[in-house]
Parts: sequence; C-alpha cells; structure tokens
Amino acid sequence: MHLRVLPISLPPMSRETIGSYLHRLADANHITSTAITQLLGVSRRYRRGDDDPTGWTPQTLTALAILTGRPGTALTHALPGLRPLARLDTEPTAPTTSTTPCVACQHCTASKGISGIVIQHAASHELLCLRHQRWLHGPEQHALHALPEICTANRLHRRLRRRHDDATLNTALTQARNLISDWLDADDQPHLQQRWTQRLTQLRHDPAADPYRPSHYRIELATYPETVLLTGLLASPRWRTFPMPNTEAQRLLAQQ
Repeated sequence: MHLRVLPISLPPMSRETIGSYLHRLADANHITSTAITQLLGVSRRYRRGDDDPTGWTPQTLTALAILTGRPGTALTHALPGLRPLARLDTEPTAPTTSTTPCVACQHCTASKGISGIVIQHAASHELLCLRHQRWLHGPEQHALHALPEICTANRLHRRLRRRHDDATLNTALTQARNLISDWLDADDQPHLQQRWTQRLTQLRHDPAADPYRPSHYRIELATYPETVLLTGLLASPRWRTFPMPNTEAQRLLAQQ
C-alpha cells in the first residue's frame, strides 16, 4: 500500500500514549483509529490510554512517520511507548521514573489549540497542574482554588523529588499511601478523618457517585497533603535509620 501524509497531521505531545496520539490523528481526519492502525499494518485496536507497542516493527514506525510527515526520531522522543523501536544504542540510557497515564490538563492543551483528550505519562508529582490549579489524576479534573493546601503539598512533593532519588521517594510514597489507607477507617484518627471529609465536600458534586463511598481518585486528592508530608518523613535519612512507630507518624501529621 502506498502511504502518504494524512490531510491533517498533528504533532504528538510530550510523553503521550500511543493510543492517545492515534485517536487524535483519527479524530482530526474524521476516520476511525482502526483505519489508522490498518494503514500502519497493526492488527490490534487501541484505546486512548493504551501504550503497548506489541506488534510494531521499525517498519511500522516508518509508516507512522510517513502518515504524519514527522521524523521517526521526533515520534519516538515524544511517545515513550515507541522508544524500544528506535535504534538509540549510541545514546546514554536515561534513568527511569515511575509514571502513570493520565489526562493532560485541558486548559494547557486548549492553549496549544488541542480540543480533544490527550493522555500522557505523568510522574507522581505531576498529577496536578500548578498553573491552572487542577487535579489531573482520574476522570475528573477538579479545580483546586478552594483547596490551596493541595497545591502547597505539590510544591513540597516536587522539592522532595529533587532531594531524593527515585527509588527512595517511590518507596516512601508507597509506604505513605498504605499507612493513609489504613488510617482512613481507623477509629483513632478523628482529626485526620475530619480534614479529609471537609476536603471531599469541597469537590464538585458527582450525582452518579455513591455518597458513602468516594472514588479512590477523590480519596487520593483529599489525603494528598498528608500523604506528601508522610512521604517526606519516611524518605528522610533519620526515619530510614531509626524507624518510628506508626503512632508517632500519626501524631506528627495531626500537628500539621
């Protein structure tokens, strides 16, 4: 099949998923994403959040470069899922950072002239847009103007990332989330639970949600300041050298 550049060719956004980019190309050209993958010679169907290059070859990457009119190197630089296809043996390997696919800030994408949904990889400290004060993790992009402590916590999270290596910080973050999860239903944490409940009431009402069981995305937002503070404690050299009991962590958080 002779390939040529699509009538409307869009550049990928940095760290965009394969599925997100293919769907945006299809939407812009008023065809289906399946039609795009057929042109590429790929049999699988991609959802927007999919980032699996299984079935792709260097020839597939070349076909995408032709369809978009963009160099393969530019595509693999922007789309992390395609990087295994690139022949970059001469380049140093960058350290890996744990990421989560999430919807890019819709205010940021609108400023770039993008009207559709963009899903891109984000590190744990990037699940919030400080510029537009939006929580990005999950299906709802909550406005945070009434919750300034969330943005304050994110600034601390970014400082922690500069201060600690990824392995240390990711381990501390996982431990902090596990502790917070245990405390959510504990009977001895009324002050923390009251804080979290107050934050949940500040969020936009979701008529389809169970009022007695907030989604884990909403709980993650409501508990984020304490999660970050606890992450900082757990990542500190003193805590790692002389671990304190959970009760001490609870006491420190209650004082914040």
